[in-house]
Amino acid sequence: MRRLAVLACLALAAAPAAAAADVEVEGISFPDTLSVGGRTLHLIGAGLREVTFLKVDVYAGAAYAERKSCDLRRLATDDQARAFRMDFLRDVPAAKLLKNQKELIAGATPADASQDLRERLDRFNALFDADAKKGMRAVVAYVPGAGTAVTIDGRPRGETFPGADFAHVVFGVWFGPKTCCPSLIEGIRETCR
Repeated sequence: MRRLAVLACLALAAAPAAAAADVEVEGISFPDTLSVGGRTLHLIGAGLREVTFLKVDVYAGAAYAERKSCDLRRLATDDQARAFRMDFLRDVPAAKLLKNQKELIAGATPADASQDLRERLDRFNALFDADAKKGMRAVVAYVPGAGTAVTIDGRPRGETFPGADFAHVVFGVWFGPKTCCPSLIEGIRETCR
C-alpha cells in the first residue's frame, strides 16, 4: 500500500512536467494550442524568419495544425485546419512587404494553376499593402470548407479565400519544397514535439 502511495505521488509530481509548455522565440511566447474556426490547433514548432546574408530577424513564426506531425510538408499539402502566426520583430515598409509577398506566392504557385486560383492569390497578395510594424501579429489560418483568412492583431483583414488549392499554395510558401525560410523551418523542426 505504501509503495502504491509513493508511486502515485511520483506520477503526480511528473504530470506537470509532461504537460506541453509554450515555446519562446526572441521573447515571443507561442501557446501550445490555438483556436481557429472552432477547432483546436496544436503547436508544431516555432522559429525565426531571417533575410539577407546578414540574417536580419524579421519575425518570429509558429506553425499550428489539427494533427500534430513533425513532417512539415504536411502543413503545405494536408487538407486539415492549420495556421501560421507571425510576430514582427521589426518594421517592414509596405512596398517591401508587398513585393516580397508577390515573389513568394509566385514561387509557390504551380505552373498549371487555374486562372481562378491566380486571381484569388492576387487578391490575397493585396492584403499585404500596408506597413508591418514591430510588435504586429499576423495569423494566416485555413479551415477546410471555410477557407483561408488573415487576421492582423486579432482583426480580420480582407476576405476569406475558398479552396484547399489556395491553402496549399499559401502554406507552401513556408512548408513547400521551395520554402522561403530555411532558418525558420530549421527552428520549427528543432522545437517540434
